[in-house]
Amino acid sequence: MARTRLGRELEELRKMEAPWLRGLEVEEANLFNWSLLLLPQKEPYAAGAWKINLEFPKEYPFKPPKLTLGQAMYHPQVDEKGQLCLPAVAAENWKPGTKTRAVLEALVALVEAPHTERPLRPDLADLLTKDPDLFHANAKAHTTPPARPRPPRPPHHTPKQNKKQQTTKKTKQNTTKKKKK
Repeated sequence: MARTRLGRELEELRKMEAPWLRGLEVEEANLFNWSLLLLPQKEPYAAGAWKINLEFPKEYPFKPPKLTLGQAMYHPQVDEKGQLCLPAVAAENWKPGTKTRAVLEALVALVEAPHTERPLRPDLADLLTKDPDLFHANAKAHTTPPARPRPPRPPHHTPKQNKKQQTTKKTKQNTTKKKKK
């Protein structure tokens, strides 16, 4: 059951054009270990990319996957080893109907909106509470060295707005050609 479900979810993620997800890697022989790049879209983390490792238990979807960051992040809910405090994958909150896409979306939301609830780094939570501007400045400063450089957008990925503009441009070109005939 786990392999079938993971295969479907993998295909869904590969088709998805999310600006915050890139480089999904899975060994086809072992669907239980995935890695990808997380590219937050909001400051203070917008300049970086973090490798995310997902380990799925053999009992998936009845047990949640384990997520870790491949490198440090200056964030109250991420410890120095890259372990995350993500309620969506906590054993007491996990629901078998939860898909990997929803877990990754919860991770992006957590990263892009640091808060002080359930911190793994209380010192950063205290700073976020007492001096949010300093916290954000420190987070931005720490984003460049520990984060990976952002990879360029794949050539096939264009924002939806550009696709619409391209369609409009092609329609105008076709209309002009018809008028000339």
